[in-house]
This record gives sequence, structure tokens and C-alpha cells, in this order.
Amino acid sequence: MRQYLAPCKSIYRWKGVVESAEEVPAIIKTTGAACEALVARLAELHSYEVPTITVWPIEMALEPYAAWVAESVAGEEPS
Repeated sequence: MRQYLAPCKSIYRWKGVVESAEEVPAIIKTTGAACEALVARLAELHSYEVPTITVWPIEMALEPYAAWVAESVAGEEPS
């Protein structure tokens, strides 16, 4: 499950030079167990040498939503 947000202009310093680029942020939902493999795969596929990939800790989620994410990641049809 993923959501693509509106394109945005990023301004950053890369190798001593101020750069800018249009980027499309994405939010990708997964489980803690699948997180490490997802981060590794995203880094492998991304066109940037150092892509922005972060993992946010989830302190709490609505139980039916958390179950739906877990079922979706496992490839099961959510109930």
C-alpha cells in the first residue's frame, strides 16, 4: 500500500553544491517485520545515490487498520 503525495521542490546540498529537484514523496505502509527488506529494496531500486528513506515508529494504530496492513503485506485478502 502506498500513497504518492503532490510533487514538491526539494532544495538540498549535495557534494558541496546547492541543488534543487522536483520530487514526489511517497508513504509506504508495511509491518515492522517486513520493514528492513522494504527499505533495502527501495534503496536498491531508487535512482538517487542516497535516497531519503525513513521509518517512522508507530506508537499506536486502530486495530482493524493494523490488521488490514498485516493481511495486505502477507498477501492475504483482508477480511
